[in-house]
Amino acid sequence: MSLLGAVFQMVSHGLISALLFLLVGIVYRKTGTRDLEVLRGLLNPEKGLPLTGSLMIVGVMASAGSRCPSCSITWDVMRTTCA
Repeated sequence: MSLLGAVFQMVSHGLISALLFLLVGIVYRKTGTRDLEVLRGLLNPEKGLPLTGSLMIVGVMASAGSRCPSCSITWDVMRTTCA
């Protein structure tokens, strides 16, 4: 059971990292720049990329270890294994 939790954690981390790299590529392709001064207002519905920016926030929170669904499942699997 602990092996299942470890594998799930590795797969989750890989998917989250892939999502973040994909979103950075989308932002670069749409804007054509990596200058942070130009990229201000990414969540602005008129001139920004609100869906991409929102997904970036979710991806960063998941990568930082906040309580995302995959983190909760992994934690529950490891907790039931150790109990």
